[in-house]
Amino acid sequence: MLIVLAIIGFFVRCSEESDAVFQNPRGTSVEPIIKQTIPNFKPAETEEEFFKLMDNPRANIIRSTEELLQRAEEPRSVYAKLDRRTLAAFTSSLRFKNRGLSTARYDVIKQALPNELDYKAFWEGFGISDTFMADHKDYKCTAVGNCHASSFDICTSNC
Repeated sequence: MLIVLAIIGFFVRCSEESDAVFQNPRGTSVEPIIKQTIPNFKPAETEEEFFKLMDNPRANIIRSTEELLQRAEEPRSVYAKLDRRTLAAFTSSLRFKNRGLSTARYDVIKQALPNELDYKAFWEGFGISDTFMADHKDYKCTAVGNCHASSFDICTSNC
């Protein structure tokens, strides 16, 4: 019974605290949970799947430069691994249309994230799988509906 009361007391104290760091019953500090966006979708492998993701308002794919920059502020996200210079170079090439990615350069990201899992996770945030990337890389969106050959660019079916 005493243990149950101690546990309840701990949770009541924690819920009443306003500081960022809490004390557990042992007297040691406990860091708060850090906000991190966890994907709630399966990355698209086909154009049809990509359009379905963009049409789904609940899918938390990156839909704007602002959303990308917000993810870069999440300490544990793959986007936080990018320095300001890399983010600036990437965002200058980034174009969105119809609630999703249209075109971007991928070479700066490939250089900044040499770990394949990080690179894959980066593009998955936009709703893009390895398969989709392989089918759409080395093309650039030059006009509505027009993807032209261009090294180090990706042109999605949302061009």
